Amino acid sequence: MSYLSNAAVNRLNIHIGLYMLAWNLAGNFFLVFLVSRGFSTITAFLALAFMMALRFAMRPVILLVAPCIGLNRTLLLGNFFYMLQYLFLMAVDGINAKFFAYCVVFGLADIFYWCAYHSMFAQVGDERHRGKQVGVKQAVTMLSAIFAPLAGGWLLQHAGPRAAFGAAAVIQLLASLPLLRLPQLPVARVAPQGAYSAARNGVMLFLTDGWLTVGLTLAWSILLFASTKSNFATFGGALAVAGLASALGALVLGHFLDSGRTQTIVVLNCFLLILDLAIRASVNRTVGVAFAIMAVGPLLDIFYSPTLLTAFYNIAAKTPCPLRFQCIAEGAWDIGCMMGALAAAGLLFMGAAPGWTIVPAMFGILGQAVILRKYYAAHRLGLVADIGETTVIR
Repeated sequence: MSYLSNAAVNRLNIHIGLYMLAWNLAGNFFLVFLVSRGFSTITAFLALAFMMALRFAMRPVILLVAPCIGLNRTLLLGNFFYMLQYLFLMAVDGINAKFFAYCVVFGLADIFYWCAYHSMFAQVGDERHRGKQVGVKQAVTMLSAIFAPLAGGWLLQHAGPRAAFGAAAVIQLLASLPLLRLPQLPVARVAPQGAYSAARNGVMLFLTDGWLTVGLTLAWSILLFASTKSNFATFGGALAVAGLASALGALVLGHFLDSGRTQTIVVLNCFLLILDLAIRASVNRTVGVAFAIMAVGPLLDIFYSPTLLTAFYNIAAKTPCPLRFQCIAEGAWDIGCMMGALAAAGLLFMGAAPGWTIVPAMFGILGQAVILRKYYAAHRLGLVADIGETTVIR
């Protein structure tokens, strides 16, 4: 069966395209929007750490709700909360009740949405086409990152947050339409045997992903915003350049993952990510240099998401309960991101240059590369007895 003939995966990819359209229009600006509303850089990192800690604390809520309503409706609920969080974000003007209300809605959105989405994608996808299906997902999301940041930056700069975040909320609501015809997947009310122990590899992969996301994406966004003199339109233009570069090669990479060239890709991915971090951390950030980095950086990072998610979805699909697996893995992501944000705030507090907030991500890259090489080597040789757990050699 062709990997494009899977109707459920196609609907999920259409949905994620709309989700990312809203995210790139407005959501991707959330951290620099806080900076524009008077948050210092240190305060912004501390706010991020607080948001992750709150999300981690609320995460068990999904295990109470999802068994009652099923995976499909859980995903729809997460999509609804994402729509709401744009409306709450537009009102934030400091560390006050409005900010805490936004943090709660933001946490609920992520809790319900990503656990359900990743679980659904893992269950309805095809293992032998996983790399190509993730490649399509990557291409769709990156295509939305080309034009949406331009529009979002212009709206924030010239029409204000109500226009930008309001438009994102409408698009997010439309993103629920492709989800209505997805198969109804039940969630066990009682955790099956081994449901939690099977999450070990997922925990380590997402812990490292959360940690390095701080440096590779969030810390860099603050540095990029500063280099554009806090101009949302210019910042959006830089994001659009990155989106265009990222869209190149995603489908080809998925084919490479399915064709067995994984060990080479994992090593190359690690090398290119470290090179990208070094460039972002060390250069002088004028507007021209920032645009150049945004053009080159995504080409260096092109291997990252498909390499990580192909392994992750294959692991999740073979666990006793993909939703519980995802819940634990997402909790690990929260911890990794929180630790990365605290490390960045700590470096700034000790007087380090802003570029140093990117450097700690290197440890996450190296740790993740070790895990992925072990997984892909065992999977290629057929030595994985239960890839939901730590790799077991037959």
